[in-house]
Amino acid sequence: ALFKDRYEKAVSEELYIIMRDINDSLDPDQDLFSPEGAFALSDLLSSRAALTEDLSYFFFADNDKRVIAHSDSSLNDTYLNEKEYPDLRFEKGEKRYLLHFRKYYEAVIPFYVSGSQAGTIHAGFKDIIIKREIHKIYFQNGIILLLILLVIWVGNSYLLSRMIVKPINEFSDKIKNILETGNLNQKINIPRSPEIEELSLLLSRMLSKLYFTTISRDFFDTIIESIDDMILVTDREGYIKSVNRSTISITGLKPENILGSQVRDVFSESKKSSIFEEKTFLKFARQGYIKNLNIHFKTNLEEEVPVSLTGSVMHDLEGAVIGIVLVARDLRELQQLIAELNEIKNDYEEKSRRLERFNRLMVGRELEMVNLKKKINELLVKSGITEKYKLPGEKGEENE
Repeated sequence: ALFKDRYEKAVSEELYIIMRDINDSLDPDQDLFSPEGAFALSDLLSSRAALTEDLSYFFFADNDKRVIAHSDSSLNDTYLNEKEYPDLRFEKGEKRYLLHFRKYYEAVIPFYVSGSQAGTIHAGFKDIIIKREIHKIYFQNGIILLLILLVIWVGNSYLLSRMIVKPINEFSDKIKNILETGNLNQKINIPRSPEIEELSLLLSRMLSKLYFTTISRDFFDTIIESIDDMILVTDREGYIKSVNRSTISITGLKPENILGSQVRDVFSESKKSSIFEEKTFLKFARQGYIKNLNIHFKTNLEEEVPVSLTGSVMHDLEGAVIGIVLVARDLRELQQLIAELNEIKNDYEEKSRRLERFNRLMVGRELEMVNLKKKINELLVKSGITEKYKLPGEKGEENE
């Protein structure tokens, strides 16, 4: 729009000069309003229009908007369109104005007779001329802009190579070395630019935290592996993702045979109800835990190990279920101890019953002996002899 406005003003100025020349070249004594004067003026306008490549037409019009003389003489004595030429009166101080219609620009200046405005002089040219010139300006400015951008690009490329690309390559080499060696206990220091240096510092801090996190994880894994109970970790769908060493050693299953399996496929439960059925499992997931569930763990020998199962649901920070941790304790040793204890208990109870029978027998025999001694004492007393036996409840020493 700026180019267009400037070029319109330039063209308007050029047309104004041409029209002033035409106006100045008119014979003051010539009657422009007579047929002869109008015909002569049409020839003049036609010749001037032919001399100027950009001009399309010239014409004179009176104050009544009647064409006095036109570069195309066939348009003489025609009238201008009221909509296109609403007012051709010039105020004092106005020299020209520019109209735009029907793909044409038209410059208009007044001409005067005896000191007053007698009409207007019009010079028209196609608006494509302005568009063509504007396109030329666009092209020229585009070439200049491209050259400027090229210079800026070359300069920035050099600076980028020196200040960013090289440090990034060094940074990439450091990261590659860490990935290849697995050594997280490294410091990355590339003092090239504040941004790269800050990035290196942040990554060093991250590696340090990751290093200690890895140590903590390894320590935790060592603890998990040292636990005698079987530990299984599943995802939210119940697929086994991790097991400890005890699970492998107790069941005899290979890791590749158990990892990725559904947890319900490795446990044997009652047909009446199963914690791993879909509905029950969802209820378990909502409840968040199970405790001391007695079920059986399948082994590679198609045997079943009795276990006590305890489980807990894992949630993410937003509370969504992400997995389940299951701890299965082998009950075979406990069941053996219970069996031995029951055997000892049964043996004790049998011996207790036998001892009770013996005691009853001994007590009965003792009562018979007391009665017998009592009868002997009675016979001795009747015979005038002193009692021989001291009976229970009586004082004194027992006689021989």
